[in-house]
Amino acid sequence: MRKAIATGIEALVPAAIAFAGSTPPPRAVSDAITVAPTTVKDHVRSLRLGEFTALFEKTPLEEIRAKLGGNEISHAGDASDSIRWLCYSLPGQIFWLISNPMGGTRAHLMEVVAESVPNSDPRLESCSPVPQNLRPISLEFGWLGTSKAELHHRLGQPSRVQGDWQLFRFQGKVDGSYRAPGAAAPSRVEYDVLAYIEAKLENGAISALRALHVTSY
Repeated sequence: MRKAIATGIEALVPAAIAFAGSTPPPRAVSDAITVAPTTVKDHVRSLRLGEFTALFEKTPLEEIRAKLGGNEISHAGDASDSIRWLCYSLPGQIFWLISNPMGGTRAHLMEVVAESVPNSDPRLESCSPVPQNLRPISLEFGWLGTSKAELHHRLGQPSRVQGDWQLFRFQGKVDGSYRAPGAAAPSRVEYDVLAYIEAKLENGAISALRALHVTSY
């Protein structure tokens, strides 16, 4: 049965009403991804933390927590609105590593949210600092502080602009293996891939971002 990408996206941006643990991540700029797919390459495949690489949809949050240490995995919501996350901090920055029901029972990394913050931000108290040997942090297209020119060089022109936010969407296909329930052997299938980026630009550089990756069939 083919899964709808839209369903997966709805699960990635739930309203976190009740939560346990660190401060929950902020909501997306939009609850539904309706912008045109104008980005020509998938730039949301991995997160670099020093020499450690976490892969979207493949690396469990628990593996990341074991590597970075610090806080426990937090949780909010129920059923399709459920999310789990880790919250970490750097000087002047907070970022969240998020999984949702599409991340499976092992809570694989599905989404990254990051914000530039003042050192007085009270949320910093509930987000563990990243160890020195696992810095710097970066996504394939950049990170907080990346210039507008560099962002556009990597991603092209935005699919939509909403105030200070620029939205980028990639949509493509990839071949893979899938074993149907009861099947004797796996078969080759074509998966839909969606990568979505929100970047807030202030003074010519990224001050906040959201990046997510969804593969469906």
